Amino acid sequence: MAWRQALPRLAAATTAPAASLALCEAQRKTDYDLARHQHGKTRVRVLKVRREGGVHAISEYKVETTLFSPAYDRVFTKGDNTDLVATDTQKNTVYIVAKRTDASTPEAFGVALCEHLLKEYPILSGCRADVESVEWARACVDGRNGAQPHVHGFLRSEPERQVASVSMTRGQGPKVESSIEGLVVLKTTQSGFEGYLKDKYTLLPDTQERCMATEMTASWNYAQLPQDFGAARNNVRRQILKGFFGEPATGVYSASLQESIYDAGCLVLDAVPEVKQIEIDTPNLHYLPAKLLDAVGEKFEDDVFIPTSEPSGSINCIVARGAGGRPTTTAPTSGPKLSVETKPVSLNVADAQARAAEEIRGAIITPKANSCPMAVRLAWHASGTFDKNDGSGGSDGATMRFAPEREDGANAGLGIERDILQPVKRAVPEVSTADIWTLAGAQAVEVCGGPRINHAMGRKDATSGAQCPPVGRLPDASQGADHLRDVFYRMGFDDREIVALSGAHTLGRCHKVRSGFDGPWTSNPLKFDGEYFRNLMTKDWVPRDWDGPLQYTDKESHSLTMLPSDLALKEDPAFAVYASKYAADESLFFEDFKKAFEKLISLGTTAAPASTDLDDAAAKVREECMHGSLEHAQTAWRPGVDANSYDAGSRRTALHKAACVPASLFELWSVDIGRQRSVCYTGSGATRTSFLGSSTTSAPPSTRRTRPATPRYMMRRASATPTSCPSCSPAAPRRTRATPPARPREKWPRRTGTRPRSAASSRSRRLPPQAVHVIPCPPSPPTN
Repeated sequence: MAWRQALPRLAAATTAPAASLALCEAQRKTDYDLARHQHGKTRVRVLKVRREGGVHAISEYKVETTLFSPAYDRVFTKGDNTDLVATDTQKNTVYIVAKRTDASTPEAFGVALCEHLLKEYPILSGCRADVESVEWARACVDGRNGAQPHVHGFLRSEPERQVASVSMTRGQGPKVESSIEGLVVLKTTQSGFEGYLKDKYTLLPDTQERCMATEMTASWNYAQLPQDFGAARNNVRRQILKGFFGEPATGVYSASLQESIYDAGCLVLDAVPEVKQIEIDTPNLHYLPAKLLDAVGEKFEDDVFIPTSEPSGSINCIVARGAGGRPTTTAPTSGPKLSVETKPVSLNVADAQARAAEEIRGAIITPKANSCPMAVRLAWHASGTFDKNDGSGGSDGATMRFAPEREDGANAGLGIERDILQPVKRAVPEVSTADIWTLAGAQAVEVCGGPRINHAMGRKDATSGAQCPPVGRLPDASQGADHLRDVFYRMGFDDREIVALSGAHTLGRCHKVRSGFDGPWTSNPLKFDGEYFRNLMTKDWVPRDWDGPLQYTDKESHSLTMLPSDLALKEDPAFAVYASKYAADESLFFEDFKKAFEKLISLGTTAAPASTDLDDAAAKVREECMHGSLEHAQTAWRPGVDANSYDAGSRRTALHKAACVPASLFELWSVDIGRQRSVCYTGSGATRTSFLGSSTTSAPPSTRRTRPATPRYMMRRASATPTSCPSCSPAAPRRTRATPPARPREKWPRRTGTRPRSAASSRSRRLPPQAVHVIPCPPSPPTN
């Protein structure tokens, strides 16, 4: 039988001498080289949950590791596994690094993983970690106060992926390449494709109007590693979208997809100086016009399209910096262009703060949720760690992003607000997270009806938890007056400021899952007013009967809450003085809270000082100018006030604020606030100093164009005893109700059919220059 005949051959093969194998091994070493090898672990998935009290945050990564070592040649050529780091070991290392690091970006996680591998295994000459971030967003769920971000609920994001590849050679720093994959974009107009080569195989017609879509992959490397990988990535993404879509209100025409991705690459290099080069790959996704509508009696009007996925174009470009820092290729000339000229990187503080404020307002108040109370609490807690004795802590650094400050029980729940404000950092990457947190608190107070909080920029973000202040510096709501003084005196506050800042409890409510306490302080937790002090001082408070820590409820309705630290303001005699004043006078509370909160959010940084009395006076001048009340603006002015200072929210000076007031207002108002010098303008041709300090010379009455009269509501009634302007001759009249001089009747025609009007009540369209007088100037500052 055939199988019996095969047995001798099989036996010979299984008993082949070892010498033949050795001969084969020697032959392969002589004839062949090991050209390349790779050893690593792929498809390792890890989820990191960060718990801050009852609030959770998550990061999920897909990780692939690759190890390099000259010793690994013999693993392949000799089967010697002596120094081999097993793939199972690499998998477990990913989990260990996830446990030990707080990295929130794939780049930072990859760097931490590579550093760990090289430290643990000296046999390695290098390693690489490819990390993909799986995106999750915090879920918004309906609650007792409307839709709110859930403390531990998340939704999986759409297919866009964040990827990082980190390689490190022993003795050298990491090399990082970042990527965005699966970014699907579509524009419904301002796209065409025409003028291309046509021959007998071409069927595609020219078009100047089409849908243009692509699934984009962008990869870039760094000439210099950024301090914040997340901010750099977000800025790259914004510039790519700007290159594809153009400005939000106007868009940009694209002559081809090739042009759009080149523009996007140039904008990235222009806006992110750390990026060395960027590669953008764009298989175009075709959306074909539904011409079949014409065949069934409907009309195609660029409104119905048929999506297709295959076949697709394969379009790729790499834009890199040349020797002079410019892109190494020339931009195409077809189609309107976005500006890609290289500009020096600078921070326009006023513009950045205004854009950040706008983004913040859109983030903290949405159709689903209002997180203003949490924004105030975040700014408060980020700043309230300051110690005046050694200068540590305070609002600089945004150190709550790191452990151990992030795990401080007093900060429970604030991870939600940090997540809410994270898109602001992406939208305005040039603004520090520390500035965003404090500005969010200031904005939240104002939009909820409280006073306007002045905010100065300039805080810097910390790079690690090494800069975190000691845990335990924040107030403990279960303590009394002595504890409050210990905490606040350490920061440099007095009793009045302690009570004023405690008034922040007029916003928000307690959540048992975060602080252990429960319930609101006021009937409207989203309104900033004086109700907190009115409730505190006028209601009877009794211990609440419940399963939580000691807190108080109002005896009448049992619906409101006060904590032990709140009752201390009522029971301590020194505190009670101010609490009673604030309960009786809401405007006084607003004034004191404004000053104290501005001081609070400036603690720990000299770059963002608290507003001074002069800042407040300048703000008052701007406000009065906005309402056209220049006499009140004079009253608000004091020596040292800078009328050229701008309003942080609107970026407007006093002159901008008064733009809606008739031009004659400034012609008539002669007080030079900016330079503290007053010059009467009586139409004599003398030099007049403008409102903001720029000197101009008026023409004599004979040549100067007569301006319209000042509106009646802006003119002061005549005084029985006019006084003279102190900087002019005694004859210079006080600013009075303008009275037309005696003139021939034909010069002042009376309208037919109307009742005669007296000269004192005349509403003539124009007044002669001689009738224009001045308001008395404020007293000049004392001189030596």
